[in-house]
Amino acid sequence: MNMRPRDPQCFFGVSKVPSCQRATRPIQKIISWGHQGGAQSRHDDKSEPLSRHIPAIGIAEAGYYAALQLGRRFGVVSLGPASIARHTRRIEELGLTARLAGDRSASLSVEESGDEGLARSKVMEPGRLLAEKDGADAIILSCAGMGRQRPFLQREIGLPVVDPVQASVAAAISILNLKYMTKA
Repeated sequence: MNMRPRDPQCFFGVSKVPSCQRATRPIQKIISWGHQGGAQSRHDDKSEPLSRHIPAIGIAEAGYYAALQLGRRFGVVSLGPASIARHTRRIEELGLTARLAGDRSASLSVEESGDEGLARSKVMEPGRLLAEKDGADAIILSCAGMGRQRPFLQREIGLPVVDPVQASVAAAISILNLKYMTKA
């Protein structure tokens, strides 16, 4: 396969290069980008019978579970109030409310989250507050566009910072390598 392993776009399956798309298809199949998370996505895909036997991974859930492996309580840096409300519902559904230190707004749009200069300055303050005032042991960046801010925020606040896209891809790779399957 002509995959470029050091190309992050290739690795995360967003590249337009056909060889990258072919190489990452098994991972793309099991990562859920929808708001319903893993279980819903797995049952919605009737196009391939095998897909019902492969776990689907929601990026939000992967982020929560990765953060919980890094500390007792996690904090979330969100885009804004609508995101916080959506996260609150999902965290309650998963039974993780007692482990949530806080969810703070960075006051960003999805488009702005990809602007490195603007996003970096806006992500730092809620990250600091989650660490210093809310008692978070790990921080989750709630938007895929914020992923580039992870190393900077982690260095600034001295806590682990989770990019849920990276967490979901790591979980997908583990599932594929370990050949985990779910019941039909």
